[in-house]
Amino acid sequence: FADTRVQVEHAPAQTNVTLKGKGIEGTVEVPTETSRGVKGNFATLYLPSDDTQPTSAATVVDTGVAVEDPSALPPMKIAIADLHIGASMLGHSDLQTSPIANGMRIDKWSTRARNLSLDAAGEWVKNGSGSRSNMRIEFTAASLGQMLDTLGYGNMVEGGKTHAVLTGSWPGSPGEFALATLSGSL
Repeated sequence: FADTRVQVEHAPAQTNVTLKGKGIEGTVEVPTETSRGVKGNFATLYLPSDDTQPTSAATVVDTGVAVEDPSALPPMKIAIADLHIGASMLGHSDLQTSPIANGMRIDKWSTRARNLSLDAAGEWVKNGSGSRSNMRIEFTAASLGQMLDTLGYGNMVEGGKTHAVLTGSWPGSPGEFALATLSGSL
């Protein structure tokens, strides 16, 4: 998030971070005792995807955060009024996670956009030298065509009331979802 204003306030019980810039506006509360959970509240959060990153080698910056062990992450509760991931306009989104012995449970991830409702839950676990995500994702839309438009795949289908459930797993974090590595059913 280039050109973002970051304000950090330390207090005895927590650190408050306020972010405001192009594609991000919100606050994060990080308690001194992280087991109490990190809370975030964003008006906007526009995350880039691989296809929205600059292609020039001179301007590419690795913004990824490597997480070796998902069980090391604190519980999180994040609310976002307007979430975009690349070309996908996901609208209002809520995420709640909790730690488990070998990873992180995604207790709830929901989004509500004009043309899409998505509800997901599952886990992200460490296995051997890597990690794996196991998820159940439910999609609902009054129009498959409009849902695909919302996800950045415009003009592929017209109409089509849709209800789909994807149950599967893939290597890596939930954010590393790819059809090429998905094992499961739709």
